[in-house]
Amino acid sequence: MKKEVAIVDETIFKDFRLMRVNTKSRHIADFTRAFLEAKTGLGFVLSISSDKIIMLDIDYKTDYCLKEAKALCKALVKEYGGRCVIFETPRGYHIVLLRRLNHFIWRSFYEALFSAVRRNKFRCIDEMHIRLALERNYVTLRLNQLKVIHYE
Repeated sequence: MKKEVAIVDETIFKDFRLMRVNTKSRHIADFTRAFLEAKTGLGFVLSISSDKIIMLDIDYKTDYCLKEAKALCKALVKEYGGRCVIFETPRGYHIVLLRRLNHFIWRSFYEALFSAVRRNKFRCIDEMHIRLALERNYVTLRLNQLKVIHYE
């Protein structure tokens, strides 16, 4: 890994917002983040991606949005089983269903949710986050959670 990183063309850091490191290893992700921060002087955050786990983003920290998140958690658990957790983030909340679904069911959920958000059935769920998940065929969340605030 260190040899590969040493030969990276540093001009790719010019637009760091477009950079994505895909790995299943937390160790490699931590190493890469530390290397990039040391090389560029910029801050980087780790993210998690999945095409089988439902992960949602809410960018507003209001009582209404927390209530909507709790209702959605309850509905997810009722529909798919498993457990659901809501994390507080600096700007809002993350919702994660702790249940691995097959990709067809995962995608069907995101398509239905996108339609519901477009019809204003949900006011707080980040529409762009859902649209990008559908375009990429997987969902990504930054690991910037502050604390668990609800567990269904």
